[in-house]
Amino acid sequence: MDARAMYEAYMGWYEQAKEAWGIEVGLDFEPANVIYSGMGGSGASGDLISDWVWDRLEVPFFVVKGYHLPKWAGEDTLLISVSVSGNTEETLSVFYEGVKRGCKVVAISSGGMLERVSSKASKFIKIPKPLAPRVGLPSILYSSLKLLGSMGLVDTGEVEESIEVLRGLKESLSMGSEGNPAKELAQEIYSTTPIIYAPPLMAGVSYRFKASLSENAKMDSIVNVAPELCHNEIVAWERMNVRDYRVVMLRYEGEEPEVKERMDAIREVIEGYGHEPLEVRADAGGRLPKIVQNLYVCEMATYYSSLLRGVDPLPTKSIDRLKATLKERLDYIHRYTELGDWITP
Repeated sequence: MDARAMYEAYMGWYEQAKEAWGIEVGLDFEPANVIYSGMGGSGASGDLISDWVWDRLEVPFFVVKGYHLPKWAGEDTLLISVSVSGNTEETLSVFYEGVKRGCKVVAISSGGMLERVSSKASKFIKIPKPLAPRVGLPSILYSSLKLLGSMGLVDTGEVEESIEVLRGLKESLSMGSEGNPAKELAQEIYSTTPIIYAPPLMAGVSYRFKASLSENAKMDSIVNVAPELCHNEIVAWERMNVRDYRVVMLRYEGEEPEVKERMDAIREVIEGYGHEPLEVRADAGGRLPKIVQNLYVCEMATYYSSLLRGVDPLPTKSIDRLKATLKERLDYIHRYTELGDWITP
């Protein structure tokens, strides 16, 4: 098992973030809109940023998780194309379309094909190659934030505060720490199907939590976001077998009244059906630090869940099998784009 290597990678999140935030990025451009393109661990950073800035940016911020750009993307679009490996075909396809349409394209990768065609981009940001994309999230997130910060699009003070949150959490989430909140969470969920409920600020964290439970602990889970879940999923509790599930609610100090009352009401309904939800609650300063705090606790909980389940957190055999199948059957980049022709020997 590569559990120890994964652990060390997770314990290096603060150092990753600090290094990524220290890169030099300069881009003279005032976008009318921003598109963040990425899949899996690369795309997760776009979700986290979107949750933070959706009501703060003066321009729309849109996350693409697929092969194609929206029709409105063009010369006034900042396209951030992110692939840790550099070989993600969906991201490469969007990159290709962005260059063809004249978008201002920034590529972020550890290498691969994306680096090889990066001469077509306005900027290439190289990040270290991680053990697995999911443990390299801070490199992706904070290099993206540095780009946006250098353009005056995000609050850099809040970004720096969030990096300090990672530093402060490192010891408390470590293997030998007493009262480790990630270990405690893992003990509660590892033998169940977790149901993860979150308010809008924690939507990206909740989906990232689900993804890492799948990849690290080989566990299924259910995710839904308030207030939408109050209009449909809450009804399922009328016939839910509560013994099979464990509800985890992602919350934060200083919740807005509509968030607090809604999440409290959801909890009361679930308690009324005989189930006691768990809460993961962030108490850091600003909104981004709160996102990062809950993210790190949940991520480490997926790692500790893998240990409790006796599974190796590193391999993702089903993803590898699916990629091989799609390469054989679809081979999208080479069959449907001219991207391969851009590569210089």
